[in-house]
Amino acid sequence: MNQDKNVAIARALLEGIGGGKDPADIAALFDERLLFEIRSDDGVMPWIERKTGRSAIADFIRDTRAMTEPVSFEAKDILDPAASPAYPNPK
Repeated sequence: MNQDKNVAIARALLEGIGGGKDPADIAALFDERLLFEIRSDDGVMPWIERKTGRSAIADFIRDTRAMTEPVSFEAKDILDPAASPAYPNPK
């Protein structure tokens, strides 16, 4: 997968989440074999555990929406690691 495709997927993900798109439609952006894992104490929050498949991301989005209040912001740029001094280029 190339960087342009990664950026396109990230934009579609954020637009879908921000635009209130159905979680199953957003999950369709991901591979069916998705491994979704946020490490911490299991059960602390609904999304802290290891899940697989598109339903994992759909559940995460659905649970997040139910438990949080949305805020908005405007992204002016996406960092390019190759052009950022914070990410030195190894030679």
